[in-house]
Amino acid sequence: MLPKEIYYKRETIKIRYIGRKESQDLDCVGMFIPSDNEILIYKNQSMKNVLITFLHELYHLLCSKEGINVSKCGEEKLVDKLSESFVRLLVHNPNLLGVFQKFLK
Repeated sequence: MLPKEIYYKRETIKIRYIGRKESQDLDCVGMFIPSDNEILIYKNQSMKNVLITFLHELYHLLCSKEGINVSKCGEEKLVDKLSESFVRLLVHNPNLLGVFQKFLK
């Protein structure tokens, strides 16, 4: 299971599992909502797909919190900024490494 919250830049980001109806209403299996500091993850996925969805939403979070304009960045700069931001995320949430390991088993 994913943690109920993570921390980034002195902010708490809530992580909430959603059911089928909410997933269908939102037309997605995951979403980062910047105004609520919340990541939504559809719970009825394989563990591998939950991890893929979670990482996808983490990248949206990092782009939002770092002000990364994807359309203007270019691939190399984007990858560099996301790599730095992801390491910062792991520094503040070392428990995520264990979460990733469990999902990959």
